Order: sequence, then structure tokens, then C-alpha cells
Amino acid sequence: MAFFNNFFSFGGPVLSIVQASIGMYLSIMLTKYISKKSGFSSKTKINQILLIITSIAIGIGTVLIGKLGYYIDLPPYLYYPIPLVIGLFLPKLIFKLNWKEFGIYIFIGTILGFVSHILFSLLFGYNNYMPFWKISRIW
Repeated sequence: MAFFNNFFSFGGPVLSIVQASIGMYLSIMLTKYISKKSGFSSKTKINQILLIITSIAIGIGTVLIGKLGYYIDLPPYLYYPIPLVIGLFLPKLIFKLNWKEFGIYIFIGTILGFVSHILFSLLFGYNNYMPFWKISRIW
């Protein structure tokens, strides 16, 4: 019962899904923009509808796997890396990122991950995924 009470609360996975989906969308868009400006972009154009659907699906999927793994007591070495691998490699396959673009995507995704966690902590008091950094809500 605790799983369902915590799972569907706004401060729990719902906020995580929003955060993950926005991060995924921004990471892919910035990767393609930087790649195009740098001159080593692949010829694959990004369909915006596919990007939105992929971002939301990966956001929902990775949060569900992570939360479900936590609540059914899977070891952390399983429920942390599985969503990470999905979030890293699925966009490479779907959007056919070349290796240079993939490197940019990983770099941007890492930076946006930290920034989004800090912003969500400041704005919503949400510290679920970075509990080792206690950042207080600004209001």
C-alpha cells in the first residue's frame, strides 16, 4: 500500500517524470543544435512529435523502473543503472545520433541533470534523487 500512496503523490514520481521528460527533451534538442552549428551533425532530422513522445516515454519508463525497483527492494546496483542505460542509449538509437553527437548528448545530459535537480529542489523542495545535497526551497 505504501508503494501506491507514495507512487501517485505529486512530490514523488509525478514530479520525477516531469523533470526527466523535460531534461530528455532539452538534452536532445541542444545536442542537435550544437552538432549542427559545429558542422558534424548527422543528416537525421528530428521529428518534434517523436521527440516529445520519446522524452515522455523515457521519462515515465525510467522513473517507473527506478521507483518500482526501490519499492520492491531490488538492490540499488539494479534499479539505478537500468534507467540510466535506457536514458542514455535509447535516444541514440531512435534519433540515430552519431558518436560525436552522442558524446555531446551525454555531456549536456549530465549538466542538465544537475541543473534540473538543483532547480527542482529550489522551486519545489524536491530532493528525492539527490538526497546527499540538502537544498532548501526558496519560499
